[in-house]
Amino acid sequence: MKTKFTTALSVLLLIVASVANGQAKKSNSTAGLMGNRFLTFNAIIRVNQIEVARNRNVGEDEREQHTPARLIAMRQAVADGFPGGKMTWAFSWLALQDTSANYREIRKLVVSYHKKYGDEITFIPGAYFANAYNTTAQVNKDLHDALMLITKMVGDGYRPKSIVAGFMSAKNQQYLAEKENIHVCQGNIWSQFSIDNQDG
Repeated sequence: MKTKFTTALSVLLLIVASVANGQAKKSNSTAGLMGNRFLTFNAIIRVNQIEVARNRNVGEDEREQHTPARLIAMRQAVADGFPGGKMTWAFSWLALQDTSANYREIRKLVVSYHKKYGDEITFIPGAYFANAYNTTAQVNKDLHDALMLITKMVGDGYRPKSIVAGFMSAKNQQYLAEKENIHVCQGNIWSQFSIDNQDG
């Protein structure tokens, strides 16, 4: 009985060692996206909790929660906790347009983080639920116009490489790929039942 147990344990350890060795070799040989795992830090900067369209909101005003001081503290926490880590900052339509001192400073800070850390700056259309409140054509227009605003805001020909969207239709994702040359879209999320207006 003891011999069978020892043999079984030895075989199990050989399998584990073999898999671990294979994974190590795989990790060393793949420098690209496939076969790797990534932890991403996405932050959404918005004016209203649920900006369903350019001129329509159905949530709480969040201006007091979005301040330069909080932005600085958050970015510093990521820099301290994950040295060399990059963030993605997704602006809502209103956050790209707001002329208050806070939002002007927030936009300047995020641009400085792009230059200092290589952070991504992008757009979030329709408060996660763009297609629930807008036509496909309007979502495409919002994407195009917001991307142009971000390019202008950052300067130096900057172009976002991704979109943070919550939920986004396949047609809009196709538009992003074919017309805007953006092939990364966080376009489907888990949604809490009866919590955030979409029950995904």
